[in-house]
Amino acid sequence: MSRSTSRRRARARRRRLLPGVVVAVVGAGLFVGPAAAASPAHATAATTGTISLDNGQIAIPSADVGSVDLHALPLGDEQYSSTPEANHIDLCNSGMLQPAVNTGSLPWIHGTTWDLTQKAVVSGSVSWSNASFQTRVQGGTRTLSGNDLPVGETTGTFPVRSSDPAFAYRPDESSIVASSFSLALPANPKVASSPTCVGGDAGVTIDGVALLDGFDANGRDAGAEEVQDACGGHPNQLGHHRHAMPFCLLARDAGTGQSGLLGYALDGFGIYGPRGANGKVLTNANLDACHGTTSTVVWNGKKVRMYHYVFTWQFPYTVGCFRGTVTSRSIFGPPRP
Repeated sequence: MSRSTSRRRARARRRRLLPGVVVAVVGAGLFVGPAAAASPAHATAATTGTISLDNGQIAIPSADVGSVDLHALPLGDEQYSSTPEANHIDLCNSGMLQPAVNTGSLPWIHGTTWDLTQKAVVSGSVSWSNASFQTRVQGGTRTLSGNDLPVGETTGTFPVRSSDPAFAYRPDESSIVASSFSLALPANPKVASSPTCVGGDAGVTIDGVALLDGFDANGRDAGAEEVQDACGGHPNQLGHHRHAMPFCLLARDAGTGQSGLLGYALDGFGIYGPRGANGKVLTNANLDACHGTTSTVVWNGKKVRMYHYVFTWQFPYTVGCFRGTVTSRSIFGPPRP
């Protein structure tokens, strides 16, 4: 169960759609590059340019993995801090973490590391014809609006079926449902004078799905501890979301050079795929304490040298703290007290 169970997403729905120019496509059509058909994640093999997970049901481009050892990823359980710190999340609300209920061992976790290639992934390929996501830019504001269903991608089958091998490992009993949101972000964000903490919600991926930080409700590494689908998503009783690398979106660029845009953080900065400007896969060692870097990326249709966050295979996966100014720390409305 995600940390959003108690404080992130049980929120009054807010709508602040501004008029402007649509620069994204709504519905199941192309959004940013060609849509990749999602397919379910777990066993291994790096052959012919791909790394196979879940007995070959999903293939990750090897160019997006590089020299990262997916068999021994660092476990991020309780890696939170009260100030920006590499390999951690500067967490606003660590005092609200809940005691763990599901404490059974998971066969892909080995002490302080975990093996993505062994991880069980929720099966299924559910399409969402009613999925909707737009980006609109008006002046200095970028508005993101959608219904939290993936545009151009599929999800696993939730609730997890008893016949699914993933059912043996903390199965999710929730269903994926539409949840409307509208966010006003700076279209050309600036680095703030000092970083600020992350309070759960981190941003939105380019297919219109909520992106939360790398923790579950108990301060455990959500990428390792939660059973998710082929694009790293799952619901709980309060909503659909992702925490870590969205596997299905990796196929939306050419696979060489700088990775494309995969999401927007709540401070307006882009979140890009794992390859840096020279095509080399980035790791935590290449990034600052907020899990970002400055390099030339495509932004608003132009090549721009700017700060941005990076999806990595290592915890905290995306935003570790916010480098820009955050006007709203929640995707669906103000958190409950």
